Amino acid sequence: MINDEEIINSTKELFYKSFYNYFINKKFDKTKHLILDRLFPEQRKITSIGSGMQTSLGSFFEKLATIFAGKNDFEIISNDQLQRPNLNEETRFLLDETRQNRESGNGEIKLNDFKEKLNKLFPSPLASNQFNKKISGKGCDLILKKNQDVFIFDLKTPQINSGYGNTANGSIIEWTAYWKSKFDIDANNIFAKFIFPYNPFDENNDESWWDHVGDRAKPLTREDVQVGNEFWSFLTDNDNALKSIKKAFNHIAQNRKYISLYSESFKIDSKDKEKIFKEKVRIFRIRQLKNIEYHPENGELNLTKKQKWIHLNCVFEEKFNKLFNEKNYKCPICGEYLKQSSL
Repeated sequence: MINDEEIINSTKELFYKSFYNYFINKKFDKTKHLILDRLFPEQRKITSIGSGMQTSLGSFFEKLATIFAGKNDFEIISNDQLQRPNLNEETRFLLDETRQNRESGNGEIKLNDFKEKLNKLFPSPLASNQFNKKISGKGCDLILKKNQDVFIFDLKTPQINSGYGNTANGSIIEWTAYWKSKFDIDANNIFAKFIFPYNPFDENNDESWWDHVGDRAKPLTREDVQVGNEFWSFLTDNDNALKSIKKAFNHIAQNRKYISLYSESFKIDSKDKEKIFKEKVRIFRIRQLKNIEYHPENGELNLTKKQKWIHLNCVFEEKFNKLFNEKNYKCPICGEYLKQSSL
C-alpha cells in the first residue's frame, strides 16, 4: 500500500517536474493567429500558453500511474511487448464475432466466453516469428503484472465522443487475444481496460461519469473501464488515493510564489524577457530540489561555470547542471546531503 503522504509527495514532485520541463523547453516566439491577435492580443496569448500547458500535461496521469505501480510492487512491462500476431482465419472470426456481438447486444456482454475460447485456440503461444513488431496507432499506455494477472491499460481524456465505445471495444478484444497468443497465460488473467483518471463532471462522484457519457462508452462494460478513484485505489491499495492526488494539486495552487512565477510567462513578449523568466524558473527548481539559494553576488545564472550557492550557513561553488542532475549531492562545506525542500 502507498500511504496518503507518499501519494501527495509523488504527485507534487511529478507536477513540479512536468511544469519545469515544459517551460524550460518552451519557445515563446510561436506563430500568431491572423484574427485573434488583432482583436484580443492579451487574451489570445494567455489562451495559447494555457493550451500548451494542457497539452504538455496530457501524459501526466500516465507517468503518475507508472510511479505508483512501481512503488506498489507491480511489474512494469514495456509497451512493445504488445504485438500483433498473424492470426489464422478461425481466430480472426472469433475476434470479429465477439466485437459485433458486443456492439449489437442490448445488455452488457462480458468477455468471459471469449477468453475461454482463446484458451482453447492457443493451448501454447505462437512462435516469435509470427508477430509484427509494432501496433501502429493502436497501442496501449501501460502494461502491468502482479502475481498471475496482466493489466493492459490505456489512459484517456475523461470526455469521449459519440462512437468512441466501438473503437475501444475493438482494442480491448484485440489486446486480450494478442497477449494470449504470445504468452503462456490463462486468458482469464488478462485484463484490458480503458482508464479515465478523473470524472470531469463531478470529481467527487466517479459513478456519475456513466450517467453523462455511458451511452457513448457502449458496448464497454464496467469491467472494461475504470474511472477516477477506482483506478488510483487499485494501483495504490489506498482508498483515499484520488483525494490525496487532489490534495497535492490544492497544495500547489496555494503556493503563491510558484503561481506568481509561472504567471510571468503570460507577459513574455521578447527574447530578453524569455531569458530572464527561464533563469528564474531554473533557480526556483534548484531551490526545490536541493533546498539552496542562489547567491546574489553571481549576477546572471551561468549553466556551464561554477557559481555560488547558499545552504544554511554554508556558501559553496558548483555548476548548476551538476547540482540539478546529481541525486546524492553533499554540501562541500558541512557534508550534509542536499535534499528536496518543502516547497
